Amino acid sequence: MTAVSRKARSSTAPSPTRQKRKERWSSETDPFRAKVLYQLTVLGYKARTGRVPRPFELNREFPASPSSTRSHGAWNGIRQGTHLPRPAHTPQGMLMRALGSKDPVAAASYDWALWPLASKAFMTLRELHARMLELSPGVRHMLIGSFINGRYLRWTTDRRREIEWMRKEGSIHALAAILAILRESELAQDRATYADAYLAMCDLLPALTRHPGTAVVAADFGAYLADRFGVMSYIVPGAYEEHPISSERRPVMVKLEVPTQEAIDEFEQNWKKGEPGASGSAAG
Repeated sequence: MTAVSRKARSSTAPSPTRQKRKERWSSETDPFRAKVLYQLTVLGYKARTGRVPRPFELNREFPASPSSTRSHGAWNGIRQGTHLPRPAHTPQGMLMRALGSKDPVAAASYDWALWPLASKAFMTLRELHARMLELSPGVRHMLIGSFINGRYLRWTTDRRREIEWMRKEGSIHALAAILAILRESELAQDRATYADAYLAMCDLLPALTRHPGTAVVAADFGAYLADRFGVMSYIVPGAYEEHPISSERRPVMVKLEVPTQEAIDEFEQNWKKGEPGASGSAAG
């Protein structure tokens, strides 16, 4: 390679689609995501070998790179919640590809819809409904119905009735569905549905302690969710239908307090009477 070609290569601007490592890491949810990935991997290793592995043993079986098989490497950071491996579809996703081939249950936790739904990252209504498609079949069917051969086999019901169904279902998948309803009602500025969903979320937080892998983060993650959705953001209607090009297009958001129990009771009475506009918002 000549000196001219080296200079031209070094002056080439980075791809606009390439993300920096700092931007890929979510300080809100990725520490919990990494710890759950580690716990499920440990459970899978114990089921195969009959003993709990050490981080360096996991790195030998699921290395992050060919040169890191003899040290604890990435798995020590994953255990502590300070590192998250690259996705399996990326060139650097060697660890997740190896994990997916031997322990698909643990690998599946990497792409749980729970993580993006719990974050504060921007999400349009279209993206939110796409996340609903990633939920478990029963929960997904309850939220968005079935669309086959160009027609709906089942239309969505009232959101308040769906919230009660999620309460009875009582699983981590139902908790993820409640988070989706919270974000959807925030986009629609439906304060009554938001308050009802928030109370249901608090009731479903114990599901984290019953699910394998999430018990270790149940207390901290539950506290984060209670704080994250404790108040509803005011969003200009229609402002989040598409991604904003610049910060000037992003509307100013202010926090609104969750309605009091008296306001919720009043809404409940009006809803049972069937007054216009009393029903919760539905997914598109």
